[in-house]
Amino acid sequence: MRLLPADLPERPALAMEVHARPSEPLAAPGRASYVAVLVDADERERELAHLGRLCRQHGLPAPAADAVHWSGTLGALRLKWERHGEFSSYTLLVAAAGPEPFVDTAAAQLPAAWLAGVPGMTV
Repeated sequence: MRLLPADLPERPALAMEVHARPSEPLAAPGRASYVAVLVDADERERELAHLGRLCRQHGLPAPAADAVHWSGTLGALRLKWERHGEFSSYTLLVAAAGPEPFVDTAAAQLPAAWLAGVPGMTV
């Protein structure tokens, strides 16, 4: 089972640009995952609906139809979503490291296959 959408062929070159942005602060110990996804303009509504379903599963209101960013706490996970000009980013944070800090990722706190269901391609 795939964890992420398929890779964009230009992923290595674009990764340098994506990672130039500052990260969300996280106190130690903690875990963080960051995913950037190239989302075609015609898939953006589907992406927002996908995020909205996740929010509702956790009793949170879905982002507005015209939203370009959203953040919220989903159980132990803090999720920040941002729509940039040509891609969307997902910052996932978990405050505690747990007994084996490098075994589980922050993204592992999401429902199984949720990230793989995000429309688009991983940058």
